[in-house]
Amino acid sequence: MGGAEPKNRMLSGGVFRPVFLFALPIMVGNFFLQLYITVDAVIVGRFLGSHSLAAVSVATPILFIVVFFLAGGCTGVSVLIAQIYGSGDTEKLKRAMSTALIFGALFTLGLTALCLYGARGVLMWTKAPAELHDETMAYLNIVFAGLIFSFLYNYYASVLRGIGNSKIPFVFQAAASALHIAMNLLFVGALGLGVRGSALATVLSQMFSSAACIYYVYRYEPLLALRRGDCAVDRAALGQTISYSWAAALQSIIVYVGRFLTQGCVNPMGADVVAGYNAATRIEAIVVMPYEGISTAESTFIAQNVGAGHAERVRAGFRAGLAMNLAYVTVACTLLFLNAAAIMGIFVPGGSNPVIVQAGSLYLRPQAVYLALSAVDVVMQSFFRGLGKFRIVMIVSLLQIVVRVILSFWLVPSLGISAIAHATAAGWLLIFFVLSALSYRRLRQIDGRLQRA
Repeated sequence: MGGAEPKNRMLSGGVFRPVFLFALPIMVGNFFLQLYITVDAVIVGRFLGSHSLAAVSVATPILFIVVFFLAGGCTGVSVLIAQIYGSGDTEKLKRAMSTALIFGALFTLGLTALCLYGARGVLMWTKAPAELHDETMAYLNIVFAGLIFSFLYNYYASVLRGIGNSKIPFVFQAAASALHIAMNLLFVGALGLGVRGSALATVLSQMFSSAACIYYVYRYEPLLALRRGDCAVDRAALGQTISYSWAAALQSIIVYVGRFLTQGCVNPMGADVVAGYNAATRIEAIVVMPYEGISTAESTFIAQNVGAGHAERVRAGFRAGLAMNLAYVTVACTLLFLNAAAIMGIFVPGGSNPVIVQAGSLYLRPQAVYLALSAVDVVMQSFFRGLGKFRIVMIVSLLQIVVRVILSFWLVPSLGISAIAHATAAGWLLIFFVLSALSYRRLRQIDGRLQRA
């Protein structure tokens, strides 16, 4: 269970198989992650009604911005760890891990205080329906109080993935998802704790997954286990950690900031449309998680081979990620397009609220067509992450969101909810052309190094 096996698998032999085997637990784990996020909405909608479902739906974009900011920062740490691990420098690895853990924990505590203080003001700024504010805040305050557990899980999961171990984070994530569903049914369905019960289930499941990861690292991965003498902040490591993590964190939340801003043109349409749109975005998140998992594997593969100086395998990893993403998205999005209304019906018992189903379907059907663009963009973004070029990814993601938000506010009044999908696709198309040109240039540079070698 140590680190040597993942390293050998990533750095030698075939390319497609190790990328796929590394990606598979991440894909399934991401599915479980989105499943338990979606279960919040399903259980709340069925047990508490459309008002509580709308309250949780309004909370979701705000919560995602915070949680995925932390997860994105840990993604930057994962790439840094993968590069150092590929180089074989154990001492540098320990310094980077300790620095990232201490800095990340302190940052998370500060972020928690900021969120608890400012969330209600953010709700008012987005013009969320006033009747939803109290329930939304009841949900958010509990989840924000448990942010440290979210950080600890993401940190240790990212470090394990950085050395090539994607199975263990998946196992603990799957167990936490099952625990979350069970506690949701208990707290919301049986005990009648309302949205507070759903939030409490989220925090307790994150507490479990973080504790399980820490136990595993100290029991089975001595290379990653930080002892008392290792716990220090190294100035050089801190600079590199911040360089990788801040851009990765910003890039990770840009899409959720865009969704959060776009929520501003949905909120005035009423609670049922808000619930339908947000339920649809949860379904979309489940669909895209597998190809985002493939891209995470691609980033780790590329990062380790960058650290080891294997330029030819960097190019091969890019091709493997592209092929797998296109194969997956063709099948998944066809099924989504054909079954959008039926899938939306899961959120509404017996189809009792057709407005929710219709609003979600109007967004999902065109989005299912456009997701192929997203799948290609994600591969190119992961290529640059693996190279450590997080700023490129952040900038192009920001461009995409600017286009999405501007076009959404312009088109939604005349075209309705479906305009958000069209606006999103326009942003994806823009970054497709930008990243295609940059990827072609970078791959030619890799070829040039091979020829000189």
